[in-house]
Amino acid sequence: MSKVLLNIEDLKVHFTSYEGTAKIINGVNISLNEGEVISIVGESGCGKSVTVRSILGLVPTPPAKYVGGKILFTDRDILKFSKDEMQKLRGQDISMIFQDPMTALNPVFTIGEQLMDVYIWKGKNRNIFSRVNKKLKQEAYDRAIEVLQKMRIPDPIAIMKRYPVELSGGMRQRIVIAMALMHTPKLLIADEPGTALDVSVQDQILVELKRLVKEEGISMIFITHNLGVARIISDRVYVMYAGEVVEEGDSETIFEESFHPYTNGLLASIPKLDGSMGDGIDGRIPNFFNPPVGCRFYDRCSERKSICKDIRPSLIDLLQNRKVACHLYSKGGE
Repeated sequence: MSKVLLNIEDLKVHFTSYEGTAKIINGVNISLNEGEVISIVGESGCGKSVTVRSILGLVPTPPAKYVGGKILFTDRDILKFSKDEMQKLRGQDISMIFQDPMTALNPVFTIGEQLMDVYIWKGKNRNIFSRVNKKLKQEAYDRAIEVLQKMRIPDPIAIMKRYPVELSGGMRQRIVIAMALMHTPKLLIADEPGTALDVSVQDQILVELKRLVKEEGISMIFITHNLGVARIISDRVYVMYAGEVVEEGDSETIFEESFHPYTNGLLASIPKLDGSMGDGIDGRIPNFFNPPVGCRFYDRCSERKSICKDIRPSLIDLLQNRKVACHLYSKGGE
């Protein structure tokens, strides 16, 4: 049986602004086993990125405030880490791939310099007086070449000398993935990588990413609004809506038979093979400053009941490896 690597328990994150307090993340529970790939899916604004960025301490506090829950990584609560502990964690154990590779690449340094810096400094700050011995530099160079080869990048020696602006968008995305794998992290977080790229290029990158993660034995959290991608790349899927997990299941079964009305709406929104558009979901995500007391999907749900307005549904076990947060399936909603 696989060991649990990451466990997010009842995470609650609020944001303070001049308008008031926005209750963005409202009791999220997510687990990830060693060597497993999970996807977190949902429309824009549902809290996917805030949840995963919390793992790396990338949500600024303030305006954010963690008002409840834990993020356990190898049984240690990340939310209690010091600044130095967090920096070390980012440099070695957890890596992240961002949507836009140009936000992760510095345009004034070569690809080789940036890859080697990641290997050498492991998340530590460097300055102009820093000294690195030749042996470590050679190790960093060799590892950079190795990772570029694993990403199947042609002529990696030449690529090491190039600058980001000299490369195509697809090649830059591959470089960012290579950078994230320099230390073979225990956990890789991919925040919708390749969404700005051509569909065919994006597909190639996802295939390479899935292959590498499995080969290296790395656990991965993949953030996407594309249900087709989630089905292909992940072992399990978490569906999020308005800061809450509403359904969870194996990537195969959850798309063959979904239970939550929101998941059904997402699947119905997918464009059809005959060229017609999907049905879509009426309405919009609720106001986080004054969210519904009960189910946050209440105003948009075609199957809502009176209990849904006042009582928040709990995430319950429905079938083997399937969970859903909906009163349609709870005893209280009968």
